[in-house]
Amino acid sequence: IPGYEDRAMCSHCNVEESLQHILLECTRTGQQQVWDLASDLWKLKTGTALPPLTLGGVLGCGLARLEVESKSRPSGLNRLYRILISESFYLIWRLRNECVISNDGTPPSASEVHNRWVFSLNERLDIDRYLACASSIDKRSRVRPALALSTWHRTLLDERSLPPDWLRAPRVL
Repeated sequence: IPGYEDRAMCSHCNVEESLQHILLECTRTGQQQVWDLASDLWKLKTGTALPPLTLGGVLGCGLARLEVESKSRPSGLNRLYRILISESFYLIWRLRNECVISNDGTPPSASEVHNRWVFSLNERLDIDRYLACASSIDKRSRVRPALALSTWHRTLLDERSLPPDWLRAPRVL
């Protein structure tokens, strides 16, 4: 784009600014931290490492169907994976654009990255809670309560002390 040639190169890494670089390779503050947070939550949920990330895997995360040993909650596990990858991808993209376009190359602090990632996942949790409990919305838009429960099982703070109907009570990750 004329006038924005300087944005073709990553000012931090001095390589071509591609989607692959932005999402998976850049060492500027934010990108690796976001993936580490996603990996930590995945490990908390599953006890295993987050599957290796590729550009195609990130872009196609909405179609992901993971093979799991335990078939007891595969839909919730797949759903959490899709949420983790898509929310993390979108946050990395927003952080990069804010840094390059709005903040003259100043990256966010590590605490800001952490807080924004947690906020984005809590927003998704709130949406699930609403869609699982709301009776005033179209049935096709609802999330089955069992699916919401299996999606967020083993990801919530102090989950053992939650009441059985925690979908109706506010909680955070």
